[in-house]
Amino acid sequence: MYIFIVIFIIIFIVAFCAILKCKRFAAIQVKRCGLNMLFLLLALVMGLRGISVGVDTENYGNIFNSIAKVPLDDIFSGFFYDSLEVGFVLYAKLISMIWNDYQFFLLVSAFLFCYLFKRFIEHSTNNYFIASVIFISVGIYLSAFNIYRQMLAVALLSNAWICFRDKHYTAVILITLLALTFHVSAFLFIIVYVIYALRNEKRIMKLIPLMLILLYGVFDLLLGKITLYLSHYNNYLDNHKTLQEANTVMILWFIVVSLSLFFIYRPKSDSFARFVGSMTLMYIFMNIIGLQFNYFERLGLYFSPFLIILFCNLSDIIKNRYIKDILFIGLVTCFLTYFILSTSSEQYIYVSSVTDYL
Repeated sequence: MYIFIVIFIIIFIVAFCAILKCKRFAAIQVKRCGLNMLFLLLALVMGLRGISVGVDTENYGNIFNSIAKVPLDDIFSGFFYDSLEVGFVLYAKLISMIWNDYQFFLLVSAFLFCYLFKRFIEHSTNNYFIASVIFISVGIYLSAFNIYRQMLAVALLSNAWICFRDKHYTAVILITLLALTFHVSAFLFIIVYVIYALRNEKRIMKLIPLMLILLYGVFDLLLGKITLYLSHYNNYLDNHKTLQEANTVMILWFIVVSLSLFFIYRPKSDSFARFVGSMTLMYIFMNIIGLQFNYFERLGLYFSPFLIILFCNLSDIIKNRYIKDILFIGLVTCFLTYFILSTSSEQYIYVSSVTDYL
């Protein structure tokens, strides 16, 4: 558990930067410096890990070494193009041409992933500390130790959404296409664009929770069709149902659902708050479906960045200084407790391999 103790120490150091009582400009500069320091160290922890840390780390190592041996002209022949997305193959080949060392590949990948999420946080909220705690605690960070291709797609798409929000549509198209070349499941993020475009339609936004309940009701029928025509997905059935049954996970889901519904149906909520609430409900919906068909749990990761915005928004709407401080301490305590409990048990599949190594 030494690695997690180090992470905790780093987080609390940054906390002092986040709550410094100084001039506004200076405070922002200090918080940005703390955020940069935190994500630099998180990238080092991820990039310098051993090959046994993470379920897929060794597999990626074998793939990287195989790609490195293949001439660039032949890179799309053989098993590479059939089993891996083209973007990842080219990415691995490019890094191997710079330095043919798998540890270097891990380090570059870690820095890229952490930079993209740091940028997402910077452009999404001023509550850098709470955002960083959530980034680490809910599994976004640790998932990248295992399913890196998909998590890089998640990181890219979180930045694509920032561009979509700011109406930089050319960048949105390019980044989304790039994400698809790393993991084909990234197409699901189209839902985010559609719902964001409809955020001003109050009736539609308020119907989303009801639609998700209806979808859940008919999911068993849909699941039968999926497994009937796509039999190779049968191995995703009931693989780790017990992993999601721990009380800590259920408590987190309850809190997220409650806050999401609060923002969606709160009369004073603006269109953006209702949008964020809808996205976090999608995250919970995918995880609940994942109890039966666990591939949906992975699909839910595309909506996980909005958990960061959800909790930061909660802090923003509270004006009373003392209540805000209590909320700050409460959120940090709850998420760090959740992080400790989830990483010390087998309830979180993407964390277990890291704790085994430690």
